[in-house]
Amino acid sequence: MGAVLVVDDEVTVLEATTAMLSASGYDTYPARSSADALQALARHPAIDVVVADVTLAGDDSGVLLARRLAHSAWPGALVLVSGDSEAGLHTEDRPPHSLFLAKPYSRRTLLHAIDHARQLGKQPAAAPGNPRPPGAPARQP
Repeated sequence: MGAVLVVDDEVTVLEATTAMLSASGYDTYPARSSADALQALARHPAIDVVVADVTLAGDDSGVLLARRLAHSAWPGALVLVSGDSEAGLHTEDRPPHSLFLAKPYSRRTLLHAIDHARQLGKQPAAAPGNPRPPGAPARQP
């Protein structure tokens, strides 16, 4: 089905999410920080979707990871997740192939978000001055 990197500093959330995705047929890789995530992406080039919590320990964050991915050659897609419903409004600098998912989410919602992100990852990135990739849905307020 694909390979998914899950980034969360809360061990129980990380373990539950990776177990659920594994049971759904995905190859899963856990990471507890953006640095761990970048190392996992370097070791496992088949990873095509990253699911990252917006808020990680210390000064680390899923948004920081998003910035790093936006400036890398990684061709995959990103799903940023957070229990803070306003966190999705503050991610303007995330990669073009990304979306936001509010916690708590159901198994079905997460699987749908991963599938949607994978489809976004297949689209060309937005050109400068173009707010979204061709064919991408408009942002919801």
